[in-house]
Amino acid sequence: MKFRKKKTNDSLIISEFAEKCKISPLLANLLLTRGIKTVNEANQFLYGTAKNLNSPYLFPDMSVVVSRIELAISRNEKIIVYGDYDCDGVGATAIFILSFKDRGLNINHYIPVRAKEGYGLNKSGIKYIYDTYKPDLLISVDCGINSVEEVEYAKNLGIDVIITDHHQPGQILPDCPILNPFLSKNISPLCGAGVVFMLISALFGLDQALKYIDICAVSTIADIVPLIGDNRLIVKYGMAAIKKGHCRPGIKELFYSAKIDYKSVTTSDIGYKIAPRINAAGRLNTAEISLRLLTEDDTTLLHITADHLSLLNCERQEMNSQILDESLKMLKKYDFSKYKIIMLKGNWIEGVVGIVCAKIAELFNLPVILVCYQENSKILKGSARSINGINLFELFDKNNEKLLTYGGHEMAAGISFFEKDFDSILNQFNNYIFKSYESDIFERKTFYDYELNINDITDKTIKEITLLEPFGHENPAPVFLDKFSYPKFIQIGKSVHIKSRYKSGELIAFNRLNYIDLLKNNKFSFIYSIEKNYFNGRITTQFLLKEFKLDTNNFRKVDLIENFCKTFMVHNDSFLQTTRKENPFPILYVTYTEEGIQNLLNSYPNANLIAYENQKLELNNTIVISPSDDFPFEFFSRIVFHENIGNNFKNFLEKKNIKCEYINNEISINKISVDKLRNFYVKLKNNFTPFVKFVSAKALYVDIFTNNVYNENDHLDFIVAFYIFRELNLINITDDDIIKFNEKKVELTQSTLYNYINR
Repeated sequence: MKFRKKKTNDSLIISEFAEKCKISPLLANLLLTRGIKTVNEANQFLYGTAKNLNSPYLFPDMSVVVSRIELAISRNEKIIVYGDYDCDGVGATAIFILSFKDRGLNINHYIPVRAKEGYGLNKSGIKYIYDTYKPDLLISVDCGINSVEEVEYAKNLGIDVIITDHHQPGQILPDCPILNPFLSKNISPLCGAGVVFMLISALFGLDQALKYIDICAVSTIADIVPLIGDNRLIVKYGMAAIKKGHCRPGIKELFYSAKIDYKSVTTSDIGYKIAPRINAAGRLNTAEISLRLLTEDDTTLLHITADHLSLLNCERQEMNSQILDESLKMLKKYDFSKYKIIMLKGNWIEGVVGIVCAKIAELFNLPVILVCYQENSKILKGSARSINGINLFELFDKNNEKLLTYGGHEMAAGISFFEKDFDSILNQFNNYIFKSYESDIFERKTFYDYELNINDITDKTIKEITLLEPFGHENPAPVFLDKFSYPKFIQIGKSVHIKSRYKSGELIAFNRLNYIDLLKNNKFSFIYSIEKNYFNGRITTQFLLKEFKLDTNNFRKVDLIENFCKTFMVHNDSFLQTTRKENPFPILYVTYTEEGIQNLLNSYPNANLIAYENQKLELNNTIVISPSDDFPFEFFSRIVFHENIGNNFKNFLEKKNIKCEYINNEISINKISVDKLRNFYVKLKNNFTPFVKFVSAKALYVDIFTNNVYNENDHLDFIVAFYIFRELNLINITDDDIIKFNEKKVELTQSTLYNYINR
């Protein structure tokens, strides 16, 4: 893990800019890092209102589009809106329908079914529209920019066409009026609903468009467009409207269903809880369900619809988990030494693979494409997600010879091709990435904006940072580097989370309990962000620890040995599923001792260093210190154990064809007598509180022996004894982490761990 500053600004420029804007040097630096260089730009960014939105007539064809729609209205022509099935497309369609309805105007709509028709304009859909509605004018929203043939087909049927879209145009544009931010350098990179918002503003006035800024804000967040310029103002004032309750009743009902207080809603709530529910209908069923939520007013119907979307979202989550599991199983055989892009195929549902793509891209820090077999099994179609710095649309556009369809953005796109071309397309994409990008783009880095000791944060600091909201894509919440405050963490209740108190708030580190002693015994620097915490109607400040980096490597034996016992004893599924790979890269070096740590650091100074576990992989040669039993061993081609892990375990690995090597250093663990094991078991059983969740044997010892004088050797013996008990089935840990005791007679020699330490 590398900490890097996003941008280093000249100190003199920072001071001058701060003075001109009457703000602190910290805020001035954060603005400069975001590319804001003038007083006018700063004032608009910090204090701008909806009145500061750009003129919709910056779109080159806006006058032509408005005139054609006004003509259609005056002639009472039949207008149909052709939408898309995602949150953005549904939102854009809803804004159109509601705005015309407000004017007493009738307008029909059509949203294709994803599973049958796929994305965008299609001829069968246009023919259905023609036969059903006989429209005079078809207006696309959030699609159509590359539908050259489809637009010509509609025109031949006598239908005039207007395209409103925000996706990357191809080399040839449809022959019709077009509203697309890419066609003018002065327009913000709006989402599909944002383009419609601008059209309604030009057609009926800004006040009419502002009635539906809540829908537009949700769509903007969901589509992950940059929160700069007009997008930021739309989200800022859309979120403000939602917090006041001035939003569509369906949106409010969806908040209730998702158990979110709309008065304190954040962009993260929208992005991770609300948008997926709206998207779920189009992915698994029909987007008409989501459109109904945004356009209807009947309270009972909205309540039923919101619950329906929540159920669909749960179904979608289950599918995501299944596809993720299948994908990770495939990747255990993937040649990461050869490929810098992940591309997999499977019998999956196309509508849900995009979310899985994003998870895999985050896990491996590589661009990911997941494609699904279509009905005839000859065509593959799916989604792609990228990492910072690699442009997916450019990748597809420069290598499109064998692609049937493609489109999207820099970070998210769709693609289809013949199944027989899978390998050649993968190799073509991979070769392009190797030629076009430097290798360091695949190194996982954590960027920070500014070095700031938490102890120096004041209420004024927090108020100034709040001015940068709302946060999102290209306007992320600022993150700070703290090198010197050395927080003193304590466990939060009986959870796996820890916290440290400061005068301005609490620093929270989620899922880091197993690091608490390590952080007590070492100097470390860390990256954090500042957040608001809403609880029982009170708003407090909290700091969220994102990453930390050890400046020293002081491990106690009790910190290291528990994971050894678990791995030694469990023979976990990760090892069972590891497969031999021809290429000996990457290598994982494993150690469970203080001596091993220093030896490996000296021997392999360029290897990644990980302690205990890793939720995100960077597949280079890596040193892992006392890995947890669910560490992803299977993605490494070779595993080198720095210590002798015992003949039983070695034999087990060899039988499973695991490619491992061993450096015959011994792990020094004191022998445990039968009497001591008996005493530990009795003490544990007599003092254990039922239904308290088990966290670790190390923590359990502290709880049970809290009144005793601390003895590190005794602590170590207890940890080893606990896992001997588990191996002999004297103790079970349930799925919900509760300890259960089993009364039975056992032979200690049946424990491989007992035999190992008493060898």
